Amino acid sequence: MKTFLTLMKMQKVVIDIGNTHTVVGVYAGEEKLFWRIESNRKRTADEYWSIILSLGQDAGIDLLHK
Repeated sequence: MKTFLTLMKMQKVVIDIGNTHTVVGVYAGEEKLFWRIESNRKRTADEYWSIILSLGQDAGIDLLHK
């Protein structure tokens, strides 16, 4: 049985930016994870990337490497 982490070689990261929330999704085969982050115009791209990396790390996903 394949685990989520072994499927990460086929991962796709999708981001939906809205006025009040930003939704980040990671798809790996049939597995998927989603996170909802508050949209804030004062946040920089680096801050968002840091949040996304942290959420992925908490879920056991390395979003920096294939």
